[in-house]
Amino acid sequence: MSQQEADPALDDEPARSRPPGAVWGRVAGIIAGLFLFGVGARIYFLFLKPLWADEIFTLWLARLDLGALLSALKLDSGPPLHYLVSKAVLSPTSSPGSLDILVRLPSLLASLGVMGLLIYLGKRMGRPETGWLSALLYAVSPLAVFYAAEGRAYALTTFLCLLVFERCLALGEKPTPGKAVVLGVLVALAFLSHYLSLFVLAGIGGAFTLRHRDKMKLWLVSAAVAAICVAPWLPILAGQPRAAMDWEREEPFSARAGIVLANVMTGVHADGAATVLLLVAATVLLGLLFWRRKELPAEPVGAFLMGFLLLLLGALLRPELLLPERSAVLFLPLVFLSLAALGRVPVAGLVLLMSGFLAFQGRTWTRPLPIQQLSEKLIPAFRDQHLLVVAGIWGPEIRYWFERAGLGGRVRLFPAELEKHPGWYSEAHLTDADLRREAVELLKAAAAPDVLVLPIGYRASDALVQAATALPSRRIAATPLFEILELQPSSGRPDGLPHQSR
Repeated sequence: MSQQEADPALDDEPARSRPPGAVWGRVAGIIAGLFLFGVGARIYFLFLKPLWADEIFTLWLARLDLGALLSALKLDSGPPLHYLVSKAVLSPTSSPGSLDILVRLPSLLASLGVMGLLIYLGKRMGRPETGWLSALLYAVSPLAVFYAAEGRAYALTTFLCLLVFERCLALGEKPTPGKAVVLGVLVALAFLSHYLSLFVLAGIGGAFTLRHRDKMKLWLVSAAVAAICVAPWLPILAGQPRAAMDWEREEPFSARAGIVLANVMTGVHADGAATVLLLVAATVLLGLLFWRRKELPAEPVGAFLMGFLLLLLGALLRPELLLPERSAVLFLPLVFLSLAALGRVPVAGLVLLMSGFLAFQGRTWTRPLPIQQLSEKLIPAFRDQHLLVVAGIWGPEIRYWFERAGLGGRVRLFPAELEKHPGWYSEAHLTDADLRREAVELLKAAAAPDVLVLPIGYRASDALVQAATALPSRRIAATPLFEILELQPSSGRPDGLPHQSR
């Protein structure tokens, strides 16, 4: 009788237990697949996400000469570093075209750099697994993926803030004046990339100075170097108009704070009922951080909590600082370093949540945007010397798509002040009388536009409508978002533009 006949239970041995190497091989394969999923998603969306208004503003600024770029920022709300990096990337291209997606390249590289730096930080803190798990969380976070494929400063600033964190670790371990100077320069670069970095940097600085009070002189050296580097920009910052940051905000402070908390703890943004799910998950994760805080690495946990609290306090004075998604994305690496230390089970649950949202939400990110679709419908008719005026903030975006189609000069912005700062629009300081006066002068000019694009809800649109009441016109399109009027069609094109119904 064979051994197998003597012990029938041996038949089930492969099902009951597998060699540890085989199990970990499968786990490693899953982790590698998730990393590839996150990296692949970043590259995929870099090519296929449609360019939108803020990215188009980046393109406009990056194509100005250096002096004009810095002058234009005096009327905007942002610092210069990301625009200078974008200018360097776009330097081989001189006009709008398909290569404009290169404006997203710095964000992609910075996002990949964050993942590598998280792995390295895990080793630096003596927690290699924490580094890998935090990088995995960042790889599949929908917020991290979205901003890795966007021509704005968020991914670059995130990388610089995390580099500041790494240099703080290095300074705490082996303090030298040289490291303090390098740290100060990096702090300045992060701040000059995006102003929201101030809260992340303050949290990092507070956490490390409290933990390493004996190195206070070197921390002060870093602060002094950062202040010296930033000082030349401060007069421009002080003069930048507050209206440039006055985005529309319908939610009360408490609702926005809850949304941002859900964003920062889960790495996901969602609307509607899904927000409640994310807020519940965020509350559970935040509770775990407090409950197990003594087991977790003090620096990332302290830096995140201090920085986020400062952000909430700052938003009480300047509500525009608390923006869903944007105010959260810079904190993600610190949060993921903290959450990864909770262990594999919480991380696995969060990875599953984020991967599901990324797969579901990503399908909508490649859809054409309404203004791009409107431009594509208008462009064929404008081969015949039409001139278009667009009211409000839609103008720069529509003008961009016309320029890409070789129709530069066919789109005018209204009011004309938009030419000075096409990255934002506010009517708070514009009187109805001034808008009407400018509209009348525009429509009476020798080279007057013959098509008006009028976004609903803008006083600028109302002023153009009033100025056009005495002119022959017809409505050729109307939707809940906008209407389009054609004025005085010429005899050379009796049929005018094609009519579109709601």
